[in-house]
Amino acid sequence: MASDDNDNRKNVGRNIRDLRIEQGQTLKEVADAAKIAVSTLSKIERGLLAPSYERFSRIARALGVEIGYFHATDGKRFAEGEFLVSKAGEHTIYQSDSHSYELLFADSHGKSMLPALCTLMPLDKLRVETHNRHPGQEFIHVLEGTVAVHLE
Repeated sequence: MASDDNDNRKNVGRNIRDLRIEQGQTLKEVADAAKIAVSTLSKIERGLLAPSYERFSRIARALGVEIGYFHATDGKRFAEGEFLVSKAGEHTIYQSDSHSYELLFADSHGKSMLPALCTLMPLDKLRVETHNRHPGQEFIHVLEGTVAVHLE
């Protein structure tokens, strides 16, 4: 499993780097636009650091793509009229300070939404100093437990 995580980090980093270079942007330009340190972006591109969802989101905006683009392994574009089927355990899990999440159908881009299964940490174990902020919409379906959502 650790090898799979490492391979996934390297694939994501390579996709970010390749797109950045294809667009003719420097590490500094993308890092500045994404509001992250150049050293952090460099580590992500080299597969040494798995970015949080928020960082993924900011890098994607800086490069003008959706987050799923970075996870694509075959470049398959989701076309209108198609549907995707998900099976439990077939997704890469990412961990942040407040939750873990599985990006569903990450290898297919061009979707209107970025479906993900999130598991939130119990309130007494949260180590979050700022709330996650991003433009767009959220769809929340609670499978178990109770969730309090705070909006600006």
